[in-house]
Amino acid sequence: MKKQNVFNESLFFLLLVIIYVLIGITTARVIIEMLHFAEKITPQTQSQITIGAVAFAMILAFFTRGLVKKWMHDFSETIKHTDRATVMSILLGIITGSVFAIPFALAFSKYIYIVLLITLLSQVFFSLIFYVKRYEAFKGVEVSTGEGDMCQPSYILDTSVLIDGRIVRLVENTDCLDGTIYIPDLVMNELRKIADSKEESSKRQRGRRGMEVVEKLRKLRPKKVIFIKTGRGKPVDEILIDEAKKRKGYLVTTDFNLEHTARPQGVKVINFNEIFYLLAPEVMPGDEIEVKLVKKGKEPYQGVGFLVDGTMVIVQAGEFHIGKTVRVRVQNVKQSQTGRILFATIIDEEEVGSA
Repeated sequence: MKKQNVFNESLFFLLLVIIYVLIGITTARVIIEMLHFAEKITPQTQSQITIGAVAFAMILAFFTRGLVKKWMHDFSETIKHTDRATVMSILLGIITGSVFAIPFALAFSKYIYIVLLITLLSQVFFSLIFYVKRYEAFKGVEVSTGEGDMCQPSYILDTSVLIDGRIVRLVENTDCLDGTIYIPDLVMNELRKIADSKEESSKRQRGRRGMEVVEKLRKLRPKKVIFIKTGRGKPVDEILIDEAKKRKGYLVTTDFNLEHTARPQGVKVINFNEIFYLLAPEVMPGDEIEVKLVKKGKEPYQGVGFLVDGTMVIVQAGEFHIGKTVRVRVQNVKQSQTGRILFATIIDEEEVGSA
């Protein structure tokens, strides 16, 4: 494996040197042609210019090979997530521009820099024309990113929606997220940190649940769950928003603040709290429901549980029934930024079920 990597690195460097040398020779010819306008130059001077350009190109190839490799990787990632109509429009523009420049190349064959300039301008001009009209020109072409159909949008998941876990039920039982699901590496790093946290056990459990959700999603959509590398140096929310913009996809979250930061920037957001709130059956004061109490509340003797849709239920005197499922009567309903909160009291001391 190590020998293969060394061979690949050597081959890449050799190809890079060849490309740089060709560019150097072309540049030398342009310089020589330009100097012909000013004065006659000797063959010796021409040779010196060519040798100097080639030597400079080889040195440049050595010192920029890492940067070029990174640019190539970034470019390939961009192409992967660019629809075929856009790629084909640019390629067709380059080809058309090159063909259009042939008569000028024949007319100005002695002046290579003029030929290069006309060719470049023609390629840019026709590429822009085809790009603007790309969806009309390639109406019958399947529009795809190479990792999924653009008609099936991309979804970028944040940490909160993975810890929440409801996305598994949605993916397993519906076609609502039947596109490409992207999980950024920084989200995975956050989950690992939470899972390995030395703080309270409930925090570690949330992190582990998030990791389990990732594994379940991979099993449910083995070809459509993709892990992506993201940049550094920015806050996590900004990086997630940038990824959603780049992929023209949906940002999937339960974070109210992230949603309200992303929407003004033109990013489409799917907030699971809002979706489940809209789909949840109406619960009014006086209704009786069953809920499993899982932890203590902030106030003395309170117990806290959650409905299937994630709605929090705070039960008076529920502390004594933690770990059990009890029947309660709703006393009040409060709407918060993250969803509904139900306040209830136990209507009898008899357990409806046990954990």
